[in-house]
Amino acid sequence: MCGVRCKGAHVVVTEPMFNFTSLQEQMCASMFEDLGVASFVAAPAPALALRYHNATLRAGPAKDLQAGLVVDCGYSFAHVVPVVAGQALRAHTKRVNVGGKLMTNLMKEMVSYRSVNMMEETFLMDRVKEATCVVSPDVVADLRASRGRDSPFRIQFVLPDGLSNIRGYIRDLEEEERAAKQAEEDGLPPPIPPPEEHLLPLNNERFMVPETLFRPSDIGMPQAGITEACLQAVSSVTCGGHGPVEADQNEVQGALWSNVVLCGGVCGCPGFVERFTAELRSIVPDCWELNVSVAGGDAEGAATAAWKGGSDLGANSKEYHSRALTRKGLAEVGLGRVLEVWRLQHPATPNSPLEGDGGNRHRSVYRDDSDHDLD
Repeated sequence: MCGVRCKGAHVVVTEPMFNFTSLQEQMCASMFEDLGVASFVAAPAPALALRYHNATLRAGPAKDLQAGLVVDCGYSFAHVVPVVAGQALRAHTKRVNVGGKLMTNLMKEMVSYRSVNMMEETFLMDRVKEATCVVSPDVVADLRASRGRDSPFRIQFVLPDGLSNIRGYIRDLEEEERAAKQAEEDGLPPPIPPPEEHLLPLNNERFMVPETLFRPSDIGMPQAGITEACLQAVSSVTCGGHGPVEADQNEVQGALWSNVVLCGGVCGCPGFVERFTAELRSIVPDCWELNVSVAGGDAEGAATAAWKGGSDLGANSKEYHSRALTRKGLAEVGLGRVLEVWRLQHPATPNSPLEGDGGNRHRSVYRDDSDHDLD
């Protein structure tokens, strides 16, 4: 597996929210039978991302309650996951069926209809999407501005030729005009024009593609947008008791709004944080303090937050082995019992107990008698 020695290793692996039981069974079989790992911990990516983020969180209600609202905008879906007492609350998690894959496919369709047929160029259009897309703060105004030849969003993407241009790039027309003007002023011959290039013209596709995450109804999906999903998720957390936390409903919801964490590659799109924050602030009651932050502080951190949270969990030998599933534990309690525990245990912060049981009832399922050092 990518040259990594897995036999006898101790592994932290992410699993999707609402993972199918059949896939969890196959994961157990693959880990122990195919890869030969000594033990592993499975946790949802949003929980691990919040673990990484909360390590640098300042003191406050969210820190005290080990709480946060994780907005994970990934490749296939966008999940809004409330986390309280270090537990991902599955029953209150909301999903928007828009992710990076849908945006790439939409970009292909729009470009193919308007200019060049790119329906068979998924990898290339994914590159074009990442290089050119922005999130509009005001879609209606930007749609008006994009009409005509003077559109501020009109650009040309130079398609790769497989020789000197491997990945493609945005053609800088202003720089070419400045260079020609400067050569004319200096009495020099004009710059040599580039060789024949295959150009892909783009205009309002640049901001209409990411807009689907905020308005899925624009493409016929009867779903709420990502900010509405956040409001639905937090409003559904009505009970005050979560694990060891004894707090009323208002305190829990206030802690969630005070620690909204963005992660996933889509969050790195320019303008996403500003649009998300402005739109969320307009629908969240003004009695709540709203803090929105990107896990890791930038686009790279948002994309790798879950990995860094899993790395932190794996580096904590004592905590890891208190949660890890071993071959011995699987043989003793059976797969059905393990899957039952998985549905309850989604650790997001160190030493977080299980939902509703004080943290002790199921932990023996995972504990191994040996005290290993992590690879």
